[in-house]
Amino acid sequence: MKIKERIKNIVLALLIISSVCLTLNIWFDKKLWPDGYNFFSDITQKIFGQKVLKNSGSLSKEKLALPKQLVVNNASKRSIFYETDEAYDTIITPVKSIFIIALTSDNYTKSTSDEWNSALKAKSIFVSYPVAYDSEVLGNILGVQKVKTGSMTIRDFIISQGDIASSSLYVYIRDYTDQSIKKCSVRYDKKEFENLLTRYAGSTTGDLPYSFELNFDKINSDSQNVTISPDVVLSINRTRHSSLYSINPVFSRSNEDFDSETVDTILKKFSFNINTARKYTEPDGAIVYVENYGSIKIHPSGYFEYKAIAPDKGVSLPVDADADFNSIFTASLNFVTDFWTGVVPQSELNLSLTGDIVNKSLSDVEFTMNYYINGTLIRDDIQNALTGEISPYALTMNVSNGKITAYKQLIRIYYTGDTDIENISTIEALDKLFASKDDLKNTNVREIFPAYFNDGGTYAITYAAKSDSGKTVLIK
Repeated sequence: MKIKERIKNIVLALLIISSVCLTLNIWFDKKLWPDGYNFFSDITQKIFGQKVLKNSGSLSKEKLALPKQLVVNNASKRSIFYETDEAYDTIITPVKSIFIIALTSDNYTKSTSDEWNSALKAKSIFVSYPVAYDSEVLGNILGVQKVKTGSMTIRDFIISQGDIASSSLYVYIRDYTDQSIKKCSVRYDKKEFENLLTRYAGSTTGDLPYSFELNFDKINSDSQNVTISPDVVLSINRTRHSSLYSINPVFSRSNEDFDSETVDTILKKFSFNINTARKYTEPDGAIVYVENYGSIKIHPSGYFEYKAIAPDKGVSLPVDADADFNSIFTASLNFVTDFWTGVVPQSELNLSLTGDIVNKSLSDVEFTMNYYINGTLIRDDIQNALTGEISPYALTMNVSNGKITAYKQLIRIYYTGDTDIENISTIEALDKLFASKDDLKNTNVREIFPAYFNDGGTYAITYAAKSDSGKTVLIK
């Protein structure tokens, strides 16, 4: 009996100590489990085998290595595939393998725009990334130790079957900055490549023409004041997209108040002390927190802004003082992922880079991102109440010498509905663009792509056009 009593006393003592420790954790605002961990969801999954929604998205290099668009050409047949298409995974595997071989090739020669256009129409796969990358950065993303293309800015490339008599494929890489083109031969199983084209090029080329096939790359009338880059793929037919909805996890309209836990997490991610930061509310309802080295303004819309008082007082990224661009780039992406996981742990991260990654020699860099869903851009523009200026980006991040000096983000969860909405064809969008008096007049458009936009609280679908200068407009 004495042994049993002793065991009971020990267990009781351990329970008391455990309760005290948990109480202290709560008092000092410490979490009982790591960010993003849900004890009850974890137990449910283990016991009942239920699949619990978790944050599966990230801004990893693996995700960035995935092109936005694959155009499979087989002479008279042509199809476009995006990351969400079922066949994409099958096509991208050989595409990446061939491209990596090309990046390490020594046999580059100069090519021409006419040869590029011919390759587009022939048996080939035209590959486009969502942004342009410095060749070394893109090589790092793909795991290539030394890129041998020379200094280039790469967004597009073509894998062509080339000469029938040759045992090699041709890879054409275009410099996004000066439009110069290089070509190299790559040894690959041509039969396997041709089978890929035969299997996946399904639509007629008339339904998906390139701009140069319709002469939209040339000004051919007084009414056409805009040219379209030759390799922009145009859709003759209208398309259907899922309806789109969103949730603001920062501010509750029903309670007319901010979610305290979400706000606290935002502050913590930027190393603000919740208990000591000075707080005040602005006339438009935004709350502002100020500390010695910076400030955070959170708007009821879910948009927030962080700003350091000086470049050397920003939030430090986990990089060395002499870190190269690739290290800073990776650390910045990890920060965005970690931030999202902490603030909205049960929702997938649907952010992707929008701005080109080309100025890798600069100590001060800016990263811009937008939300995407099923591969389609979402434009939920933010208008500055004071200046009236509209920001087309969901996230802007400024980094100086390994420190975050400014950070702006619209925190919003997007999801698709059960109904579809119809988008006009690219040709109809071009008619609107040609007739428009927008700033893209008398310029060349490099990209045209579908985009959702917030139309007074509901989401509609249209096209966005991006010019040579990088300006992007919604075609309405």
